[in-house]
Amino acid sequence: MAHPPPAASAPPRPISGPAWLVLPTYDEAENLERMLDAALPILAEAAGDLGARILVVDDSSPDGTGAIADRMAAAHPGHIEVLHRTERSGLGPAYLAGFRHALDAGAGLILEIRDDGQGVRSGQDADKPGGFGRLGMEERVLALGGTLH
Repeated sequence: MAHPPPAASAPPRPISGPAWLVLPTYDEAENLERMLDAALPILAEAAGDLGARILVVDDSSPDGTGAIADRMAAAHPGHIEVLHRTERSGLGPAYLAGFRHALDAGAGLILEIRDDGQGVRSGQDADKPGGFGRLGMEERVLALGGTLH
């Protein structure tokens, strides 16, 4: 039985807005600053002229995660934002709220990652074998544990 040829896909649409990394958090006070310090320069370099922003979505963490996110956002205006949610409703709804916020703000590309510290290397390891310094844009995003959307 012959199969019909695959449908032609539409040409890729050019990215017209900044890249946003959506980072849902809950009780991540121990990891958050390290994650943001590692992700911000990688995302900025990968996004280039389009610009890059990180959105921390805090689900009312009792450990001070939201306050740390606010401090980091104040230290990096225009690059880190915080979305405070008043109740903990889980990872899926946190991602959806973050995606909605990023799209409403004109995101051209959305990436997502969990902030559990997995896969993040410090800047001191960037040029060592296996470090970020030797990776291209896609590899850097994926090495952080992110997913391109």
